[in-house]
Amino acid sequence: MSPRYDAEWIGNLLDTERRLGGVGPEEFLKNAGLRSGDTVVDVGCGPGFMTLPAAELVGPNGRVYAVDIKQSMLNLVDTRAAEAGLKNVTTVFNAGEGISLPDGVADFALCGLVLHYCPDEAGREALVRDIGRMMKPGGRVLFIEHIPQPADDAKDRMTPEAMTALLTRAGFETSGPPELIGRKYVLVAIAHAGCHRQTAV
Repeated sequence: MSPRYDAEWIGNLLDTERRLGGVGPEEFLKNAGLRSGDTVVDVGCGPGFMTLPAAELVGPNGRVYAVDIKQSMLNLVDTRAAEAGLKNVTTVFNAGEGISLPDGVADFALCGLVLHYCPDEAGREALVRDIGRMMKPGGRVLFIEHIPQPADDAKDRMTPEAMTALLTRAGFETSGPPELIGRKYVLVAIAHAGCHRQTAV
C-alpha cells in the first residue's frame, strides 16, 4: 500500500478531524509530553500536520527534523514553515535505508500512520530500531496506527498488542495502554538508555 501524494490525500492529512478526532495537534503533542526546547524527529512527516505545531511548541531553542521519503512533501513543509515564520524546522530526505540523523539526537519523535507502509515486519522493526537509535535515554516516541478492521484489505495493519510487542523487541517501554481515536490508536513509547545504538547511514 502506498500513499497517493495528490491534493486530496494532502488535504486529508491536514484535516484535524480526520487525523485526531478534532483534538488540535498542539494539545495532542503537549499531552504526549512535548516540551519547549525539545529536539523532535517527525518520521514520515508528510505535509507537516504535526511538524509545524511541534515547531511552535518547542520554540526557538528547540528543533524539528521533518523526515520523509518524498521530496515533494519536504518541499511543502519548507514552504509552510517559511510562511509561518518558523526557522527551527529542518527537512531530511530519507531513501528508506536508515535516517541520516545522529544517534541520541532527539528528545521526542513522531511516527504517525507510517509503519503500515513498511513492506513487512522486518521493515517495521528496522524502522522502529532506527527511531530508537536517534532517541536520548528517556526520550518519548508517539506512534499512531490504524486499528485493523475485519473488512480491511490492508493486512499490514497491526493490532495494539502486536505494536506493543514490536516496541518491546526494539528496546522501548510503553508508557501505558493505547489511546483510541476513532479507528486509530496511539502509543507513547519511552526509549531505554542505549536503545539499539548503531551508526546512522
